Amino acid sequence: MNKIPDDLIPLGKIIKPYGIKGQIKFKPYNENSSILKKGVHVWLRKEENFDFQFFKINSINYNSLNPVIQFNDLDNRDKALEIRQYTLYISKSILSNNKNEIYFVDLIGCKVYDQSESFIGTAEDILHFKGDNHVMVIKNGDKEFLVPIRNDLIKLFDVDERYVVVEIIDGLVNN
Repeated sequence: MNKIPDDLIPLGKIIKPYGIKGQIKFKPYNENSSILKKGVHVWLRKEENFDFQFFKINSINYNSLNPVIQFNDLDNRDKALEIRQYTLYISKSILSNNKNEIYFVDLIGCKVYDQSESFIGTAEDILHFKGDNHVMVIKNGDKEFLVPIRNDLIKLFDVDERYVVVEIIDGLVNN
């Protein structure tokens, strides 16, 4: 099962070791996510490295702000220190196939338009901030725009056609 899937999506970062038995603290990009469970396969990678490390979750505790995870093959603090600041990925195939569920990763690559159907750019990335605040990074040539991901600003998201319609408030996009 350690073959690297071609549909990996990042869920967050390993913050630091927790205790002496190889557990780690994990900072999810989406603070409300509870997709990680015992038995789920994950891949870890440091940003500047192209090699993934494969793990299976032995246990996870969501009782704190940052979940505490125990992986297989990680049984001491020194091993846990080695994966500090790694990004944790899962295969998108384990997410729900419910058409009504939308994930941040679904926005990346979409064409973005304003309500008058003017092309703004392409969603290149999602930035995650404290307090469950998320921003879509939109690029158009050498211009870059940041649009908050909020229900009142995203008016339409067509997953199949890969486009998003957003309400542009003053100062958000300068042409």
